[in-house]
Amino acid sequence: MTYPWEASYPDGVSWNVNLDIKPLDKLLQDGVDAFPGNVCCDFLGREFRYREIDDLVNRAAKGLQELGVVCRRPELVPPFDSQAPSCCQ
Repeated sequence: MTYPWEASYPDGVSWNVNLDIKPLDKLLQDGVDAFPGNVCCDFLGREFRYREIDDLVNRAAKGLQELGVVCRRPELVPPFDSQAPSCCQ
């Protein structure tokens, strides 16, 4: 064990995982396609399955589109940041 928080990880989960470098939406979609009913994350005692996370992400994206948010370079948009960069209008 290298980091203190690793003690709270379930058995078999490692901090050091080799991931393919790809856009976050593609990484999520790969997980949804492969494991739709599996738990994607456990947040404050609530388990979210990959298909649920996919639905929530798509609903949020649709809401942003309906508000008129347009990103010319989506890779520059920081998540959960109220100070969106100039690539968003």
